[in-house]
Amino acid sequence: MASSLLNTGQQAGGSIGLAVLGTVAWTVGAQSTHAQAAHAAAAAARAGHPVHSGGPLAAAIYNHALATGFAHAFLVAAGIALLTLAINIAAIQVRRADLVPGQQPVPAVPAHPAPPAMTAKDTNDGRDPDDDSCIYHGGRARRHRRAAPGVGYPADRGQHADLAGA
Repeated sequence: MASSLLNTGQQAGGSIGLAVLGTVAWTVGAQSTHAQAAHAAAAAARAGHPVHSGGPLAAAIYNHALATGFAHAFLVAAGIALLTLAINIAAIQVRRADLVPGQQPVPAVPAHPAPPAMTAKDTNDGRDPDDDSCIYHGGRARRHRRAAPGVGYPADRGQHADLAGA
């Protein structure tokens, strides 16, 4: 059960993390592309050159935007890693005494000790004449309340079932 929870948590965390980092990368990349294209168009207009939609300038803008988006995604991933490191340092508390081999931890004493367990001997000692429960002697069941003479189990009458008619 624990390993399945661990595997499921890793799969869910990986998929959510990849979705977040991909969203960061492409959002920053799109914003960078739009900003650089607007800057290139303004610079071309000031210089009096026509604006081209393709060519080496567009490829350079796209490559720069892609690198900028991935750089921001890696920064977000590093921030997440630092956050998990801080959580793990705060959550996992190990003392030197825990690392010493050979010493067993001292069990905690219960606040309210449990009453001693009752055994069959405590509850069924054979002195109760109204006790009709079975108790096992030597592998065969015998009743505590004795039947009338000649009635009941063959073991109670001192004879075997196959010899009853003989």
